[in-house]
Amino acid sequence: MGENKLPTGGFKWLIEEDINAKFNPVENILSLDDEAEIGYYFEVDIAEVPKHLHDFLADYPLAPTVETIHPEWLSTYQQELIGDAKGIIGRKLVPNVQKKNAM
Repeated sequence: MGENKLPTGGFKWLIEEDINAKFNPVENILSLDDEAEIGYYFEVDIAEVPKHLHDFLADYPLAPTVETIHPEWLSTYQQELIGDAKGIIGRKLVPNVQKKNAM
């Protein structure tokens, strides 16, 4: 088995000047080495997922969000499955292709 590469400590936030000096956003981020000793998390705004990518991302949408599920969001089949168990409808982690904004 390979070495565990999950982060375990030593986290720090970079200020905007450091980010701009280190990353020419798209080109440099895409060129980061997957096997590097130092990794990064990026907080981003996903303005919109282009329609032509919806099918491509259907099985694994970007950036799931916590949403309050409304019965009208459910298909007729899903509504029949839950029946009177309305408690199942509530706040859930929802993978979707809706507009996202960083907090």
